[in-house]
Amino acid sequence: MLNNVEQIILKGADLTGAFISKKMNFEVEKGSVSVFIFQKEEEGNEFLKIITGMKKPRTGEVFLLGRKLSELTRNEIFELRKKTGIVFKTGGLISNLRVWEN
Repeated sequence: MLNNVEQIILKGADLTGAFISKKMNFEVEKGSVSVFIFQKEEEGNEFLKIITGMKKPRTGEVFLLGRKLSELTRNEIFELRKKTGIVFKTGGLISNLRVWEN
């Protein structure tokens, strides 16, 4: 049986950004389905960039698969992304990545 830390695949602690002014705290457990809804598209776009390591949060930390994104290299973050998935409500390619990196 997995302990609680191993079951949490994504965690945000006190996250804020340029468009996210209210601190966000959340945990996503392995095998669960989570939905994040924002009032403005800019907030959602920034949130996705922060949790995938493409942008640093203004405040707070993101943990992906138990690793603190702020302590990882770009290549380490890229390797973590290969183990996760995000489903977008519309076309979801990230503009500054090549097709195979998405």
